[in-house]
Amino acid sequence: MTYEELIESQLLLGKAASSAVVEILQSESKKAVVQGFRIFEDESTDAWKMTIEKVEE
Repeated sequence: MTYEELIESQLLLGKAASSAVVEILQSESKKAVVQGFRIFEDESTDAWKMTIEKVEE
């Protein structure tokens, strides 16, 4: 992975995490969001899944 690809991946993950948090905050019933995505569109084995979950303290 090149430095540019690493930066691109960080931006993609940050955007996905932010949108998941906003989605949870806007819904009183939603406690978690699962997002599937690809970092590099040309890689057939490049599938990822991220789960953001709100925990109660």
